[in-house]
Amino acid sequence: MEKKKFFKIGGIVLLSILGIVLTVVIGIAVLKYFTVGTNPSYDSNMMIEDISYIDSGFKSGSSFNAFLGDGFDSKSAARNNEMASQAAPTAETSNTTSQDKNIIKEGDLNIYADDIDDAIEEIDSIAKKYQAESQNTYDSGKGISRRINITYKVKVHDFENFFNELKNMDVEIGSASSGITDVTNEVIDLQARLKTYRNTEAQLLEIQKTAKNVNDTMAVYRELNTIRYQIESIESQLKYYANQTEYSTVTISIAQSNVGAVIEDDKWRPLGVLKNALRAFVSVLKGLGSVLIWLVVFGTPVVVMVLVIRYIVRKRKK
Repeated sequence: MEKKKFFKIGGIVLLSILGIVLTVVIGIAVLKYFTVGTNPSYDSNMMIEDISYIDSGFKSGSSFNAFLGDGFDSKSAARNNEMASQAAPTAETSNTTSQDKNIIKEGDLNIYADDIDDAIEEIDSIAKKYQAESQNTYDSGKGISRRINITYKVKVHDFENFFNELKNMDVEIGSASSGITDVTNEVIDLQARLKTYRNTEAQLLEIQKTAKNVNDTMAVYRELNTIRYQIESIESQLKYYANQTEYSTVTISIAQSNVGAVIEDDKWRPLGVLKNALRAFVSVLKGLGSVLIWLVVFGTPVVVMVLVIRYIVRKRKK
């Protein structure tokens, strides 16, 4: 009898464990089905690969070489090398003889003021003196937590005077830093590359005039688009460097000092506190409801399995 009882209990335990495992596996399978069904990562990855492949094929120029032949490639390469060799000495000469360097100047200033509004007025008066333009203004916080960030653009030759006068204000200086970046070599390199690309564009336009069929015309047209894309890219970089070297950037961060801070900054709003408490209470109820739903979904099969086993055991006893 004891052995039979032992085997019956063991069978009940094993069946219960099996029921729990089956329930978990089914639940995971259902969740995975819905997750994979709504996940667009596969399509996006395939799309990215296709775009990369098309872009690489476009830039390789293999079709252009096939249409125009090896003779053009060798001549074009020779001309490009010749132009590059001519551009290099010119760049070196301009680098050594030019007195005007392309320099980007930037400054960063953190200050603490007793009265932030008065400090802003003083900064504006200094900015007007040097014709500095405010680019971005960000005002956040209240009372002692208030902080304002302002970005000014000032001409390069006025940068030192403007920055030093800001540091001499009657405020507490938290930190002050300034730096320069010499981009002269980058600008010279871009100018040389732009000259080479423009010469190549002129050669392609001449070749396009002598194209004998549609295939040759389209091949030259594709190469022209690639060259013109490079020209536009270099021109935009040169414009960026020209803007950055003509005007310097000064970023000012103004915060409330401990001396000027008011003892009581914020008013007590009991209605707001009540609303926050109600929101938290509703969130707790939602969480309890979610837990109950999970228990019902995963617990029901287990309970049914246990009841079936108990019924079978009792029936055998009778």
